[in-house]
Amino acid sequence: MFVDCKCSVSNIVFEKDLQERDWGSASGMLHKDVDFENLPLDSEDIKVFKNRIIKIFEKYYAQNKNSKVLVITHSGVIRTILESFFSGVSLRIPNVSLTVFKFSIDGNHKLILEPCNKHLN
Repeated sequence: MFVDCKCSVSNIVFEKDLQERDWGSASGMLHKDVDFENLPLDSEDIKVFKNRIIKIFEKYYAQNKNSKVLVITHSGVIRTILESFFSGVSLRIPNVSLTVFKFSIDGNHKLILEPCNKHLN
């Protein structure tokens, strides 16, 4: 979900392309029960997933260059953004964490807050 930080109800956008990776018939299974080396054929290909995420972020960035935008999504989406736009970053994304980054027109994007869940304490 993308939310313009002026936060009126009229500018909330539910973006289907920000959904977590489709695990197909493995959806709903416990992590420990999934064979990640041999995923079901009906699961979303990792390259397709990552491409979908990058395309939607690039689209929203182009449309909102001078705005602050709040994105609420899943850890796989956040991990994809961090790995794609912030070289060398490979972080564990805790549930209900907050990650803050700033996109820049010149491509000098900044990771302001690494995935953090201290607000839960």
